[in-house]
Amino acid sequence: MIFTKNDIDVTKKLENSNKFTITVRHELVITKDKNKANFSVKISKDAENDVAIVKELKDPADIFKFSFKNLVRDIDNRLKRQKIPFSYTTKNGKTLKKSFNGYVLSQFIAYYNMKQNERYSYAHKIGNLIEYTYSQQASEFIVNQIKQGPTGIIEKIKKR
Repeated sequence: MIFTKNDIDVTKKLENSNKFTITVRHELVITKDKNKANFSVKISKDAENDVAIVKELKDPADIFKFSFKNLVRDIDNRLKRQKIPFSYTTKNGKTLKKSFNGYVLSQFIAYYNMKQNERYSYAHKIGNLIEYTYSQQASEFIVNQIKQGPTGIIEKIKKR
């Protein structure tokens, strides 16, 4: 695994390109019996290549199941089901909007730094492209924030 990473790093520098990917999955098991081991490792904080012991493997697709669009739909549906009278005034100050939409979600994500919070979002990185997916906790958090002030929360967020 370490050798593969090093090969990719060298090839990336030689080819001057990020336009290739490779999926490598290694499952390593730590054992005390040297006879059962294929090779030995040493965990060191000073090592050039980082290693961590994982006790439980979690698939991000199970936890972060909402795309941006699906998160908007989920929050909007929750607000309607719970009969929360959400509304906000647009930039011109004249129009009253009553539905949760992508603009509103973007305001929440930016204000609460949700892309940097591991509970709320997961960054899928492929080359230079980063796509985010969001958790059920993100949906619940936003709905709870709106419950506290459903008719003026966006205006408050914009002022801060």
